[in-house]
Amino acid sequence: MYNEKRIELAEIEIKTSLEDYATAEDMFKSNHYRAALNRLYYSVFHLMSARLDLDGLGFSKHSAVISKFRELYLNKDFEGDLKNKLSDTITKAENLRIGSDYQKGFVADEDMVSKSLEDVKFFNDKILEYIKKSINKK
Repeated sequence: MYNEKRIELAEIEIKTSLEDYATAEDMFKSNHYRAALNRLYYSVFHLMSARLDLDGLGFSKHSAVISKFRELYLNKDFEGDLKNKLSDTITKAENLRIGSDYQKGFVADEDMVSKSLEDVKFFNDKILEYIKKSINKK
């Protein structure tokens, strides 16, 4: 069983992830597409961090969180199309966030954000289920 502190840290990350997703939905409804893309990335990021927290792993760089999550969980515990879809969602969310935050001339539109909302919702549902199973397993 995971210790209480690790579960507590993971729960904080999960709460943050869900809040970021809800904020992205609000930004989408208000036509603030760039802001929505930013929050969608952070929703994915915080769920990956939550899973890492259960094993006492914390990283200061986003690239390290993504890399370790893929190495330790995605590549070992998921297969085929599901693994590919989850991995693609991480990559797309990261690329869209970087584009929307830093790329000069980047334009986010309704279709782009709508698709991202769907993808991240799918990712979040699958990873939340996976985290819950991980907690109950140990």
